[in-house]
Amino acid sequence: MSPGQIAFFLTNFFANKAVGVLTNVPGPTGLLRFAGQEVEQVVGFAPCSGNQPMTATIFSYNGGVTIGFATDAGLIPNPEDLVRYVMEDLDRMQAELA
Repeated sequence: MSPGQIAFFLTNFFANKAVGVLTNVPGPTGLLRFAGQEVEQVVGFAPCSGNQPMTATIFSYNGGVTIGFATDAGLIPNPEDLVRYVMEDLDRMQAELA
């Protein structure tokens, strides 16, 4: 087996034992520039592997946080619902803290 074949086998072996991935990626704490322009927001995405129907990536940058979803359209036909649910919960939490 080649190293690529081994990597493919191991990735699928472990990925098929999970229903999804949630990853938290701490990004730069200060403002960045790209081609002379300020970078306003960064969104991260983790790929779905094996039979995983969904991944969620929490990425912090310059005092803000974004959440990116990747979904299998055959298993999660309305991924915009995930965004709505998260936003509703964040709004509820913010209201309780106010």
